[in-house]
Amino acid sequence: MASAVAALRASLTAPEVLRAQELGRDTARLVEAVCRGLAPGLTEDEASARVHAAALAVGARVPVCLVAADERIATRRHPLPNGGAMRARAMLAVCVERGGLVCSATRLVSFEPVGAELRRRHDAVCRVDATAMRATRPGRALREIFEEIVRTYEEVGFGDEWRRHHQGGSTGYQPRDVIAGPTAQARVGQSQLFAWNPTIAGTKSEDTVLATPDGFRCLTTSGTAWPTVSVRFAGVVVERPDILVVS
Repeated sequence: MASAVAALRASLTAPEVLRAQELGRDTARLVEAVCRGLAPGLTEDEASARVHAAALAVGARVPVCLVAADERIATRRHPLPNGGAMRARAMLAVCVERGGLVCSATRLVSFEPVGAELRRRHDAVCRVDATAMRATRPGRALREIFEEIVRTYEEVGFGDEWRRHHQGGSTGYQPRDVIAGPTAQARVGQSQLFAWNPTIAGTKSEDTVLATPDGFRCLTTSGTAWPTVSVRFAGVVVERPDILVVS
């Protein structure tokens, strides 16, 4: 029964798409607003509390709120917040739910200039994410998209990083419905939501997209001046969130 219901709700109706767009905008706005207010000395728990409060203010809740500071960004791929204080950088990854629909997003903040190695890693993970997003078209098999993800990890010089954590998959009324993998049988549906979440030790890229015949549409965009990384393909540029440097 559960699988039958999941199949029925995979493709969103027109009213659901409108609600998902509004939720995506609010998700991006709240997580970015919290990130802009972070500072050295703030704890992961305090940052998490701010996320939950911001979600409540827009009639939403946060079933998943991951926060990592400094070295925990590299050592924990699914970092539940703890009492540790932030020093140099922080990562917030959220799944925000309202009216049953869920949108996911990750943002990173640095309190110091981004070093060359972190720059290399973040640019690489952005390319993996952008590749997955471009591949998210109705009819595509999730296992095929997963294969593209793995190939891109290899191309950017981090061939083993895909083994450290799952890469995301379909979403909608769950944080994730089907996780993409080499044996995933599901295919991308029309007007279905997806959230890819590739990671490379020390960084991550994640947003929620809507699959359409004309390509993906990113829903978790705030419309504010968050910095981006321009990922270039043949004739196409995909913008991904960069690491925000907070002085």
